[in-house]
Amino acid sequence: MIISHKQQPVWCYNIETKCFVWGNKAAWLLWGCQTQGDFCQLIPPVEWQHIDLDDTPAFNHTLPQNNNNHYELSLIKIDQQSYVFQATPDQEKDCSREKFARVVKASQRISSLYNDNGELIERSNTADNLFLTSDNQFINHFVSRIEAQEVWDELRDTKSFSGDMEVNTRNGERWHRISIEKIIWNDGSINFHVFEHDVHNYLENEQQLLTSLKEQDAVLDNASIGIGFIRDRRMLRCNKRFEEIFNYSNDELINSNSLMLYPDKEKYRKLGDEAYLVLNKGERYRTEMQMKRRNGELFWASLTGKLIDPANPDEGAIWIVEDIHEFKLAQDALHDSLAQQQLILDHAMVGIMFLKDRKVTPVSYTHLTLPTIYSV
Repeated sequence: MIISHKQQPVWCYNIETKCFVWGNKAAWLLWGCQTQGDFCQLIPPVEWQHIDLDDTPAFNHTLPQNNNNHYELSLIKIDQQSYVFQATPDQEKDCSREKFARVVKASQRISSLYNDNGELIERSNTADNLFLTSDNQFINHFVSRIEAQEVWDELRDTKSFSGDMEVNTRNGERWHRISIEKIIWNDGSINFHVFEHDVHNYLENEQQLLTSLKEQDAVLDNASIGIGFIRDRRMLRCNKRFEEIFNYSNDELINSNSLMLYPDKEKYRKLGDEAYLVLNKGERYRTEMQMKRRNGELFWASLTGKLIDPANPDEGAIWIVEDIHEFKLAQDALHDSLAQQQLILDHAMVGIMFLKDRKVTPVSYTHLTLPTIYSV
């Protein structure tokens, strides 16, 4: 607990703004200030920004820079951004360092402390139970010594490091999220405080998900039909064939209202009324209708829609689009040709008969007035 009185410097520090908020008069004098305003204008030591205050109830520091007095700083968190500090004179310069090592040992987290040569000083009990006893060098702690050496060299010029690395454990090689903080003691010696969090299962699941998504993208992008994911009649995602059919770029389609794909608002509204009445029942909706390309050209398309989750319509629907324009034109041309042929047959002055497998197929009305012949 922090106890403040007029002889003991006490102040508040905000980790978000990295500024002093307030301090008592003893704190002003300690930092060489005469007023509260001067005190709040001070820039705190840079190394404070690299200390995990949540896991560091005490550390030592020489205050201020032109003062040879050594202090142990204890702190308590009062809200999400603010900590109250108390400075206590400490005649034994190594006391705070030893206390910090004890804090590391008692931590419930995977926590380790290394010296400037990369040798292990202390580990939390949690880390001891997880790592090999022979693992007492920073470099040897990691699967890739080359990557570990690069991190170690980087820490010579920086204050901290954060990243995912593979480490050696009693359970084999595991991915850990590593956070390293460089601690510079007032005598110039350096320690490195390492926090770790096992993210192996998370990263494996993430990799499986990424692989699955890549496979899904490959299937979608190589599909011969257009596929679009639509929610609230806005395009969330589509494949390349969908873009090609409507002649829009992906950026133009994503988050756009699907109204631009229809000939007019009336057809847009009509399809919505008809389709979602069917879709909301959990059924598949199919239709053929004219749609509109980017240049305004109308074409015939086959549409098939299905809700992603019938139990939760708000998640949207998958729509499959096929360009059947050429097929539709050919089909219409065939119908016209057959109609013309039938017209010729019906008005011919002679009897006309078609045989297939020695059987009569459709004939003209004139032929119907003649005796029927079923085989020749």
